[in-house]
Amino acid sequence: MQKRLRTPGTGWHIGKTRGKPFTAFGRQVVSIGLAAQAGWPGGGFTWHRPVGVEVRHGDNVRRLAIHDVTLEAIVSIVMAGIAVAISTMLWQRWRQTGKRDKS
Repeated sequence: MQKRLRTPGTGWHIGKTRGKPFTAFGRQVVSIGLAAQAGWPGGGFTWHRPVGVEVRHGDNVRRLAIHDVTLEAIVSIVMAGIAVAISTMLWQRWRQTGKRDKS
């Protein structure tokens, strides 16, 4: 049973997806992902990221996680931007209060 992304309608949808199984080196491999969809009339947005793979060899099933360094980099860049913005606001406020005290 494979869960596929639904066609974008209106509203939100978050869920796991499974890719089509394929065989490599005598093992069956299935990709697993996490998808978030937002839809509105006339369009929508889908964000999909891989979270792991499932490898079957006979009766043995192994799940291997995928470490997403791109997500970590994006979060780090956003956090650095927020830190710079807050630091700049505090520095400007500190400079303005210093000028008022001298007058």
